[in-house]
Amino acid sequence: MGLMFSWIIGADVSAAEPPALPRTQAEVVQRLRVADRKLMPQGRLPWSSNDEGRIGWTTAYAIRAMVRVAVVTKDRVWLDRAVDLCQQAWALTDPLRYVTDYRGQMRWGWSARNLSDNRQPIVWFVESGHMADAMTDTASELDRWPKASEADRRMANQLREWAALLLEAFEPQWRKGVGGETGTYVFGVDEPHKAHRGRRITDGSLRTMREVPLPLNQQLLGGKAMIRLGQQPGGERWKQRALELWSRMQSVLIHDPDGGWTWPYWPKMEAWYPSPEPVHYAGIDLSFVRLLRETEWQVVSDAQWAGAVATTRRVLDEQSMAIIIDGKQRQRFKVVTPEIGIGLDEWGRWWERDCGRWQNAMRILWKGESPSAWLGWAELLSGEQCF
Repeated sequence: MGLMFSWIIGADVSAAEPPALPRTQAEVVQRLRVADRKLMPQGRLPWSSNDEGRIGWTTAYAIRAMVRVAVVTKDRVWLDRAVDLCQQAWALTDPLRYVTDYRGQMRWGWSARNLSDNRQPIVWFVESGHMADAMTDTASELDRWPKASEADRRMANQLREWAALLLEAFEPQWRKGVGGETGTYVFGVDEPHKAHRGRRITDGSLRTMREVPLPLNQQLLGGKAMIRLGQQPGGERWKQRALELWSRMQSVLIHDPDGGWTWPYWPKMEAWYPSPEPVHYAGIDLSFVRLLRETEWQVVSDAQWAGAVATTRRVLDEQSMAIIIDGKQRQRFKVVTPEIGIGLDEWGRWWERDCGRWQNAMRILWKGESPSAWLGWAELLSGEQCF
């Protein structure tokens, strides 16, 4: 653990303001190197807990960005950096720090206080799922790396074991659907947060639901890790769970006249949150579909894939960016802030052969500074012909 990387420590951190658009892949890689050094001096995570959600979000985004850069540039040092961050993050899990949650119990994951009532510690599925996604992504690339060593294979297996522990911690919160074909994760019934303070239901009454399902995108972050785990020997249970989540997503899709899809942000809770999925969450959902399509399971049909592709074309045009996945709420590029722009962090590979959209996405993401923006830059790296 805690490997030291001279390429980070020795990086030039005196970079000027970024240009309107990077001119080469190398400029993107250099900016990411500088950003990493600025956020994590000496290559170490700058926080000792997840109280503010920095592991489940910031660290996971950083890891995924590193992996993507390694894949596109074929530079192994980025993959080693991702492995190191996974190891550093795992060392901060609650059991290894002897930290308990709001129940006084200990489970694999990172309890956070920033979104709970009275800052009580909760281990959130969405954060554990995001880290499981990052860890299994890293493991997959270790397996695929040319001339992978025995040590690489051991580390890949270790990362998958950690990811499985993160997901297994939420088995008590999984609910089978009708006929067992679909299902959903729910919030713990006694978790101290706003989902349990009462919701306005369709009949206009105000009551507390006993079990509130998680928003779809929160489930599919962990679902991506399940897809990768399900492709491993002995991974049938994770394959089945991933397919149940895919069935869940299909059950809420609305097929639009343009061939694309619209779906709710929070299925079963539309009366409280009526909006369709925001773009910055929809990228998670569609990356889950992409990952499923890339398996040998043949569960995403050509027609379904065409629907996913059609949906991506709504997100950007020559003048504006969609805020909601139905494309009806948009902002012109001149007023798109970095906070809104991070909604494009998952989308880059959809546009690697569509240079108009690619350049618009890079123009927006290049304004950002956070690891979510790093992931956006890294996802756009594969559009080499668009620089």
